Amino acid sequence: MNIKRIITFIFVLASITALAVGLSSCERIAPMMTDTETPPMEETPPMTTEGITIGVALAQTGEFAEPYGIPMQRGLELAQEEINMLGGPSITFVSADPQSTVDGAKAAIQELVDQGVPAIIGIGISTHVKQAFPIAQEAGVIAFSPISSAAGLSGEIGDFVFRTGLTVDVLNSNGTIVSHGKLGYKKAALIYDEDDEYSTSSNKAFERTLMELGVDVLTTETFRTGDTDFSAQLTNIMGMEPDSLFISALAGEMTQIITAARSMGISAQLIVPDLTAKEIEKVGDAAEGTIAFSGWYGRLTHPETKPLLRSTKRNTVLNLDRGQHRRMRPSTFSPTQL
Repeated sequence: MNIKRIITFIFVLASITALAVGLSSCERIAPMMTDTETPPMEETPPMTTEGITIGVALAQTGEFAEPYGIPMQRGLELAQEEINMLGGPSITFVSADPQSTVDGAKAAIQELVDQGVPAIIGIGISTHVKQAFPIAQEAGVIAFSPISSAAGLSGEIGDFVFRTGLTVDVLNSNGTIVSHGKLGYKKAALIYDEDDEYSTSSNKAFERTLMELGVDVLTTETFRTGDTDFSAQLTNIMGMEPDSLFISALAGEMTQIITAARSMGISAQLIVPDLTAKEIEKVGDAAEGTIAFSGWYGRLTHPETKPLLRSTKRNTVLNLDRGQHRRMRPSTFSPTQL
C-alpha cells in the first residue's frame, strides 16, 4: 500500500479526531483568540480500493481515559462513519489499550506493530509518546498523536511520527500574548509538573513569552506527578500576590490545583493551556473565570469544519443518553448510527 496515501489519510482522520476532542474543551469559557482564515487543505491523493486497517492506541482505562482517551475514541468513530459514508475504501480499526501508563503505551504500540498495521493513531500524553512512539519509528510504522503538544517531539523521535495538535510553543505563546493584551497582567506566578514532558514544555513556553512581554515572573513552583498536596507551593504563590497564575499540568493535578488555589483565597487570574468540559465539571465553581487556550472550539466557521459540525450535532441530538444530551458536547459521546 502506498505510504504517502496512508500518511494523507491518517492526517485527515487525526485532524477530525483532534477537532472532536477540541469541541469538548471549555465552552463555558469565552475564547479570547479571534478566528483567522485557514488555507484550504491540499487535494487528497486517490486511495486504493482495498480496505484500510488502522491501529488505535487510546486509553480506555486508567486516569487518562477521561477526559482524553474516550473522547478521542468517539471522535475516531465519528470520523470512521463520515469517511465510510463516502463510498471509498472501508476504514476499520484494531485497538490496544495503553491503560494510561508509560508501560501500557509501549505495550500497546508494540502489539499493534506486531499485528502489521501500516499506521497507528493514538497516545495523547506527550511523556508516553516520547517513550512509546520510537517503537513504531523503528518498525517503520506511521504513528500519529492527535493531541500530544510538547514542543519538538516529532522531530526528536523520527520521520514516521506525526502530530496534529498545536504544540505549546505555538498555542501557549499566542494565547499568552492575546490574554495579556486583554488583561494587562504585570506579575505572574507559574506552577508545573516537573515529571511530565508536556507540563515542562508548557511551562518553558509560558516563561519565554512572559519574559518577552515584560511580565515579572515572581516564582516558578514545581510538583511531581501523582502529588495531591499543593499547599506549600500555593502558599508561597499567595504570599507574593501575583495577578496571574499559569498552571501547566495534566488533568488530575490541574483540577486539584485550581480547586486548592480558589479555596485558599488566591485571586490571581488562573491561566491553563487547556481545560475540557469534563475537567470543568470536576472543578465546579472554582473554574469560573479561568482562561484556557484551545486550537479548536465549537464556534469555528471555516468551511472544512462544517460537515463535521453538522454530523456531530445530528448524532448528539439523536443520542438517547439524556445526561450527555443535556451537555450537548459533540465529542463527549459516540456518534449514533443513523
